[in-house]
Amino acid sequence: MTLRTTGTSSPLVKIDTYPPPLEEIISSVLGISSRTVTDDLAYRDIAEWDSLAHVRLMLKIKSTYDVEITNELVSSLTTVGSIRAFLDGGAAPEGGSRKPSGDGDGTTASTKVHRGLAGINFDRTAITNVDAAGNTLRYRGYSVDELATRSNFEETAYLLMRGHLPRADEMGEFSRKLRASRPIPAPAAEVLRALAGAPPFLALQAAVAALGAARSQDADPDMTAVAQLPTLVGALHRLRSGEAPVEPDPGLGHAANLLAMIRGVPPDPEEAATLEEALVILADHGSSASTFTARVAVSTNAGMHAALASAIGAFSGALHGGAVDQVIAMAEEIGTPSAAARFVQRRLERKDVVYGFGHRVYRTADPRSRRLRFLAQKLSANGGDKRILDVLEAIPPALREHASVGLDVNVDFYASAVFEALRLPRDLFGPVFFAARTAGLVAHCREQRANNVLIRPQLLYQGAAARAYEERAPA
Repeated sequence: MTLRTTGTSSPLVKIDTYPPPLEEIISSVLGISSRTVTDDLAYRDIAEWDSLAHVRLMLKIKSTYDVEITNELVSSLTTVGSIRAFLDGGAAPEGGSRKPSGDGDGTTASTKVHRGLAGINFDRTAITNVDAAGNTLRYRGYSVDELATRSNFEETAYLLMRGHLPRADEMGEFSRKLRASRPIPAPAAEVLRALAGAPPFLALQAAVAALGAARSQDADPDMTAVAQLPTLVGALHRLRSGEAPVEPDPGLGHAANLLAMIRGVPPDPEEAATLEEALVILADHGSSASTFTARVAVSTNAGMHAALASAIGAFSGALHGGAVDQVIAMAEEIGTPSAAARFVQRRLERKDVVYGFGHRVYRTADPRSRRLRFLAQKLSANGGDKRILDVLEAIPPALREHASVGLDVNVDFYASAVFEALRLPRDLFGPVFFAARTAGLVAHCREQRANNVLIRPQLLYQGAAARAYEERAPA
């Protein structure tokens, strides 16, 4: 094997016995047998080669072989073969994909597997442009940062659902209908009452399904879905606290009404305005796991509330929205800013997750984190508790080297700081996030329905061949 190096007079250096062979490096980092490390082995082919392990592998290759691996290269070096070609002085294949079909590797168009559907466009959308290369996010062409500072949640929901920013008369009618749709029917309230002691996501999932069953035939399911999610969140918190739910107030904006239903009193205007910005920022993010789940459900001609209940199930997982409250728990465990670097080092040594870092799409800091960080800083500066934010701010410097290969701040990191500064119950961070995301989910369900095709991918079978019924496992 030859090796591309940096800082030497010759670009290629012959490897003898040191550094160790690539197979040994990969097997050591991933914790797998070197016999399984073939050129066909790819990122996400096996559970051991997940996102965090890929970052560790890139850093190990950088340090072991003294090579420069940029953020752009990380997304190409995704098979053992592409890594080997790079170290041998050849260019890494774009996307790090296996050889194209017909090259004699046994792969054809019908047998190529894209685990996790990474990099796959399953359809077209006109809703949200998640531009990883430009590190930007736009709703219907509008910058999310600009919408956060100049728009509000109701107007942004209109934009996502209807496709354009509304005229004054359109906005007035939409706002009136949205606010009038906030009260929840009695059957949904009874479901929340019965499940008040359950984990919030499970209670909300059941209540959303109940909304679909109890909705009157003349009610607009798209409008009620966006309007009633905050009501469910507020009612759930009040019921589990032994208090009566607070009726929604049509005189309050979306964020102010949500805070009032949780707290039982009208919120401080600055806090309401801050949450309003955060809800706009969190309203959509393209084909996330929960959005894909909702579109799959709608593709079968399932109703809006059935799709949203499915989406809640996906969103609740620890690799999606279920991680947002873990960031603050991590900060509490760290305790002080001076302890952050050592804490991060111990987490990495144990191959544990550092919550709030890494994203399936972005290779640099999540663009949503910029404005959310500003909002968290503003709340802390205006009389809030800076302790948690100070601890959080000490974590990114401890992960600077990892950021160079794609492990950077994601939306959960500073969204959790905003929710904490607003004194929201920590186990409601995820449900409040989902309440914002409902606007985007409804928009995607509408788009799916407008040009529907049943979403039905296939699985490549690699199990046992045909067997006779008499055949049994050996004793």
